[in-house]
Amino acid sequence: QSIQKKRSRPFICRIILFVCGILWLSFYLITDHQKQQSKNEIEQVYQGLNERIQSTAMLSNSEATALYEIQKLPYRRARALYQERLEALQKKGTSVYFGSNDLGDKQTLLKPFIQEGLKRPLFKIIINQKDNKIDSFIATISPYQEEGEIIPIITTTPLDQFINNQENTLGYFIFGNYENKPFVKLIQASEKIKEAPRLQHKLKKLLMTHKPKESQFISTLTLKNTTYTILFKEIDKHPHIFISLLHPVSPFSVKLIKFISLTILGILLLTFWTLTIYSMIIKKITSSIDILGAVADQVSGGDLEQHIYVDSNDEVGDLAAIFNNMIKNLKLSSKTIIEEKNRSEAILSCLPEGIVVTDTENNIILANSIAESIFKFSFSDVQGKQLLDNIKDVHLKKVMVENSNGNIAMIL
Repeated sequence: QSIQKKRSRPFICRIILFVCGILWLSFYLITDHQKQQSKNEIEQVYQGLNERIQSTAMLSNSEATALYEIQKLPYRRARALYQERLEALQKKGTSVYFGSNDLGDKQTLLKPFIQEGLKRPLFKIIINQKDNKIDSFIATISPYQEEGEIIPIITTTPLDQFINNQENTLGYFIFGNYENKPFVKLIQASEKIKEAPRLQHKLKKLLMTHKPKESQFISTLTLKNTTYTILFKEIDKHPHIFISLLHPVSPFSVKLIKFISLTILGILLLTFWTLTIYSMIIKKITSSIDILGAVADQVSGGDLEQHIYVDSNDEVGDLAAIFNNMIKNLKLSSKTIIEEKNRSEAILSCLPEGIVVTDTENNIILANSIAESIFKFSFSDVQGKQLLDNIKDVHLKKVMVENSNGNIAMIL
């Protein structure tokens, strides 16, 4: 395995892991910050919206209470004023009831609400489903004491009258099961939701996929290049009725996300640029070292015809030049040794005596043809072997051992 792979791979792996870690951490921080900020914003909007609806409804009830007091006045002008204010309330869609006897079909529906409202003023969203028709309105009640008797003054205003007067995008959905299948139906909505079937479909889909035990959850969706945070919240005492509130994501949050995303992209590009430069430097250094290693392997196998070609003026180039000189010197030394060996063999072959040359351990180094005849062996078969082990004449072997004193070098 090349040095380049050994050095560059771990470095690249560390860089990639580091960048992935930064990307994951940044993504987590961005999404967490965005969710928290969106949650705070949408809850503030919902709280303010709920307070505005309640205050508007209770104002209608206050007007109804004043209307009741005007009704009791005996003046002709009072009758005209009563009729004028009653028409003003009716234009807002508000119905006024003095006592519970005039409620008609709503009397049974509002009975628990009236009983509680005899003690203190109340405000409540009422949703009633009858014959596949959903009736939704806001009811208010305030107790009015007259001659020891408590008279409930009740107002009802259709829910859509409040929704259409709000700046935010509102919708009320009923969520439940029909024939063991979940379903979502739009009860009331602001004009923006009514006029956008695609938006209605997305809201219904989000509500269908929520966990049944969640009484409140927040989601997001993008429509016409605008990102909205959506709050779905159950209405009190109506576990299957959800109010949906859409609120555009803060431009500051969008800019912050873009800035962080661009910063991450810049870090990523800088990392890849660093890796590219690093790879080029490592490749230049390690490729020369790899060449030196490959040539050294060839030279160790006896191939002295190798030459290193490295176009570099640094330390690697100096090392290559030294290596080439070493190969040249080895080649010259090897040539000298071979020539000396050939010369020795030629001299030995011309001598009339039998000559065997051994090393200090009596291993055969050279032997001429006459020695081969005397000892009855072939030099090619016994080269490098013990001389005494290859003498077949027992008497001669005994004489040589007795006169050698442990060092056999004889000329026969």
